[in-house]
Amino acid sequence: MKTIQLILAMICCNGFISHAQLMNTGFEDLNSDGSIQYWGFTRLQTILIDSNGVAHYDSIVIDQKYCQSSTDAHSGNRAMEIRNAFNYTLNQGISGGALSSSDTMQSPYTSFVPIVSRPQTLSFYYKYFPVGNDTAYAYIQVLDNNTNEIGYAEQWIPSAASSYTLMNVPINYSSSDSAAIVFIQFKSSYNDSSAHFGTRFLIDDLSLQTPNSTEDISGVNSISIVPNPANDQLSIRAACQIKSVSIRSLTSQQMYAHHGTINSIDCSQFANGIYMLCIETEKGLQTIRLNIQH
Repeated sequence: MKTIQLILAMICCNGFISHAQLMNTGFEDLNSDGSIQYWGFTRLQTILIDSNGVAHYDSIVIDQKYCQSSTDAHSGNRAMEIRNAFNYTLNQGISGGALSSSDTMQSPYTSFVPIVSRPQTLSFYYKYFPVGNDTAYAYIQVLDNNTNEIGYAEQWIPSAASSYTLMNVPINYSSSDSAAIVFIQFKSSYNDSSAHFGTRFLIDDLSLQTPNSTEDISGVNSISIVPNPANDQLSIRAACQIKSVSIRSLTSQQMYAHHGTINSIDCSQFANGIYMLCIETEKGLQTIRLNIQH
């Protein structure tokens, strides 16, 4: 049997701006087909062709769309909603997602968007309704004129949020070069194969904060952990009150949880590896990649 890869575009576009850098941050503007302008999502589907030339399609059920407009908005009339699907042929989940676009109708070739200034923080409001141990994911990559990566940030959202919550994701830079292009991705489940059908991830009011932004972004970069990599003891420093702390594996399994103020964690119980340290403060949720090495 032969395998043919077909691109099926489950398009849901809309853009967002970040102080005149991106378009349609509130997801209010729709294309004629109802998809969100400047945002979209593309999935590859495997089709098997047998020796008789008969095509055998994967049996995929989609909970409405991978990415779509929603009237459950933080402000205005609309937000972006991302949903998982399920592949019955392979017996595994498919994570919904959304990619930035430089065109009103997103395609794999328009996901890199020109920008006019160097962003400092990716900010957005979200709701999350996970099934099982699903963990939502946000990622931003900043490139220079030569398409070299000069900055990036990633954020995991492992906990449910039934009301809109502000997320500020500080961007880490490895170069002082000027920013020219940005790529942004959201996923309703970080692990594609273990994604659960029914998980929903809503996003609204995106912005790329710059040093000249007027919005209040106090609290961003206000959390630090030392040392990282950690050995037996980890210290947490925060400029605002900590409400809860949890540690999860990269497969979203909860390894540790503490509710209330805390300034240190005993890491001697954890095996060497990479974990997600999730810290909730009065300013919102921040997830930090934690490396434990004894």
